[in-house]
Amino acid sequence: MDKDTVDDLKQFIATIIHSEVNSAVDTGVRSVVKEEVEAAVNKQVRSVVREEVETAVDKQVRSVVKEEVETAVDKQVRSVIKEEVRAVVKDELQPVHNKIDELSDFVRNAIDDSNEANGQQLADHERRITKLEHQAA
Repeated sequence: MDKDTVDDLKQFIATIIHSEVNSAVDTGVRSVVKEEVEAAVNKQVRSVVREEVETAVDKQVRSVVKEEVETAVDKQVRSVIKEEVRAVVKDELQPVHNKIDELSDFVRNAIDDSNEANGQQLADHERRITKLEHQAA
């Protein structure tokens, strides 16, 4: 083999080796890049999913807390209104209660007076009857 053929073969082998090395390096780089990209994408996806879940949970928690607060406030407001209404009604009805008490006293006194008058009349009738019986005997 002459020197040119050997040089051509060396050049050819060097080119093939260089091509194979570049191909292997390129495949390795692509593999590493692919893994890094996948890892970065997975990390980003996890981050976005975590944020979305946290946002959804925050909204749900806020909604539940809002409902609970509104319910508690409603109960408290109803209780306060009920107490206020009772106080107002009591104040407004006090004159009526006073009149009822006055009427009760008046009726009681009238009944007592009537009973005394009836008792007196009964005693007078019994005296007259007794007197008439003595005159008739």
